[in-house]
Amino acid sequence: MIDFGGTSLYHPAAMSTGLPRQIQVMRGQGGERHYSGRLTLDELPRIKSCVFGEQASIEVDLTLNRDRRGCKARPNIRLRLQLQCQRCMDVMDWEAELSNELQLVNDDVDAWAEDQQDETFILQDGVLDVPVLVEDEIILALPIAPLHENDSECGKQVLNKSVTDEEVSNPFAVLAALKPKH
Repeated sequence: MIDFGGTSLYHPAAMSTGLPRQIQVMRGQGGERHYSGRLTLDELPRIKSCVFGEQASIEVDLTLNRDRRGCKARPNIRLRLQLQCQRCMDVMDWEAELSNELQLVNDDVDAWAEDQQDETFILQDGVLDVPVLVEDEIILALPIAPLHENDSECGKQVLNKSVTDEEVSNPFAVLAALKPKH
C-alpha cells in the first residue's frame, strides 16, 4: 500500500464538476472535459412556456472536447416534462433522451462558414451558455402536437364513443333539432 500523505491523485479540475451555467470554452487547456447536473424550468424560460405542469426532470451530461480543429460539445439530456395532450387536453408525461454533437464556433460568421457540414452552436464571446444550449436541443425534440400513446390513456371517454348509422347518414340532424318551429 502506498501512502500519498493525504494528497489526492486527481486534480479536481480534471474530474467531473457540477454543471456550470456558463463555460469559457476558448480559454484553458484543450482535451476533454465532462460536466453533469440538473437544470430547472426556471432556468429554461422558453421550455417553461411550453409545458403544462410544473413537474420536470432535466438531467444533463455535457462533454466538451477541444483540439486544434476546434471545439465540440456533446450534450446528453434525459428529461421528463408535463405537456398537454392535444387529443384530450389533459396533462401527459413526456420523456426523452437526447444526444447530439455540435461544433462550437465564436460569433464570427467566417468560422461558421468553414465547417457547415456539422451542426453548430454559436458562442457569445467564447462563452458557452449551457441553459441556452439545452433549451435549443429540447425545443428541437418537442412534439408539435403531443398525444397520449393510445386512446385508453386519454382522459376523455368521448373519444371511445361509437357512432350510430343515423349520425353518419345525416350529419345535419342535430342542426334540424335546433331550428325553431313555426
